[in-house]
Amino acid sequence: MARKSVQIHVLIVIAAGLGVAAAIEKTGAATAIANVLVSQSAPYGPLAVLATIYVTTVLLAEMLHHNAAAALMFPVAIAAANQVGVDPRSFVIAIAIGANCAFASPVAYQTHLLVYGPGGYKFTDFVRVGIPLNFICGIIALTVIPYVWPF
Repeated sequence: MARKSVQIHVLIVIAAGLGVAAAIEKTGAATAIANVLVSQSAPYGPLAVLATIYVTTVLLAEMLHHNAAAALMFPVAIAAANQVGVDPRSFVIAIAIGANCAFASPVAYQTHLLVYGPGGYKFTDFVRVGIPLNFICGIIALTVIPYVWPF
């Protein structure tokens, strides 16, 4: 019974995301990606870098499974925090929240897919409701994270 409830495709996506994340870190791609993100947002302060990491994580989570997005962004966020010279804890929390606040796509989370077909939803239904939810969660997260986990 328990074996039948395990969704093998979800495990494959998570495992592949972890493998790609390890490769990104070992090859130096995480630092290169962080360089691009930091160079664009660092002049505006660490909050702007945090927001960039958060938004990038949400965008990846909308296209991939949220666990894979978190695994991919983790080494990038650590590298970005190190480049800015701040404590990486707030960046890690931003990834955790951002990866789980992807509401604008049925692809992001398995429960979205479970209700997508049987509920008669269209992709645009997720976009219409999900984008405002993404903005609300982003504003709350980017307000609370630096307060609870200061730079």
